[in-house]
Amino acid sequence: MNTNNTYKISNFLFLSIILIITGCANIVAPSGGVKDVTPPMPVKSEPNSNTTCFNQKYFRIWFDEFIKLKDITNKIIISPPLNESPDISIKGKSILVKLNENLKENTTYNISFENVIADITEGNTLPQFQYVFSTGKYIDSMTIKGKVIDAFSLEPSSDVAIMLYKENLDSLPLIKKPDFIGKTNKAGEFAVNNLPCGKFKVF
Repeated sequence: MNTNNTYKISNFLFLSIILIITGCANIVAPSGGVKDVTPPMPVKSEPNSNTTCFNQKYFRIWFDEFIKLKDITNKIIISPPLNESPDISIKGKSILVKLNENLKENTTYNISFENVIADITEGNTLPQFQYVFSTGKYIDSMTIKGKVIDAFSLEPSSDVAIMLYKENLDSLPLIKKPDFIGKTNKAGEFAVNNLPCGKFKVF
């Protein structure tokens, strides 16, 4: 075999290998990395949560990523309840809550944002988050916990309002707002936090 033929055969084999390798390659879209399953996390607030002698008309909470709000009308629980709903808006990576009424003196307020705050990409919600402040000199720290079971099906009852009254009258829910309020979760469980010492009638 002469040199020219050897060169041609080698060149042909080289081109064949390139074509085989090229033919085996599939064009696919980039995966984009691992899916985000982490909810937004609070990084700071103004004033700080658990502030005493609170006298502001607003508070603001910052998170570690851009956020959106889900079903704020039904899911945000404010205890004690307010007569006027606050204005809640998104400012970049933060939420701004403006209060539209004068607050009670020497009272601890608990604002629950359970499953309300989500990231804007995957919709991961923050399962349990509360902002607490007191218009007095200390934070009330008592809690009433329980579970609601349907009397007929014996299944847990979710999204049930839990109303606490300092007075002891059977018709209270018909004549006045509760002094404190909570709501059951999917398992029928509830916890009304930041209560003062005392006795309450529960509806």
